[in-house]
Amino acid sequence: MGSRGGAGRLADLMRKNAVAKPVGLCGDVHENWVGEVKADYADAGSATIGVEFCGTSITSRSGGNDKTAVRLAENPHFVFADAERKGYGVIDLTPQRLTTRLRVVDDVRRPDAAIETLASFTVEAGRPVAERPGSGHPPGRKRPAAAVVAWGFARETPPAPAWVPVHS
Repeated sequence: MGSRGGAGRLADLMRKNAVAKPVGLCGDVHENWVGEVKADYADAGSATIGVEFCGTSITSRSGGNDKTAVRLAENPHFVFADAERKGYGVIDLTPQRLTTRLRVVDDVRRPDAAIETLASFTVEAGRPVAERPGSGHPPGRKRPAAAVVAWGFARETPPAPAWVPVHS
């Protein structure tokens, strides 16, 4: 959620305003990062108060993963990072859970590039943890009747606009 100073201020605001089930959707770092929002980033044992998904851009070239392991070690609140692959994120949102798929292309220079799921994470309602159950949706699984959010450039066709209203 931005710099440590900005992340700390955001965490303070979330706690002060009792924000329930916060999930941050971020971007602008040209890399995929998935992590925990901590109450106090200076304290390694601090409570996790939310989850953060930071998406890559689909058009920038990769800087590679040379420094990713070191950066993950320096930022233990992140549970996943990839600086090499480019793409977009797709989120399925229901009252029970949020599922994020990090979609990537095999070559940013080709308009017909193949698309695949790099990683998939689930956040259960009321539990601020990004769990990695596997990659993508199992074949034949229907999308839940809920909101679908896509950030970044999407070559897949989401069902209707970027936000789809929940139908009961």
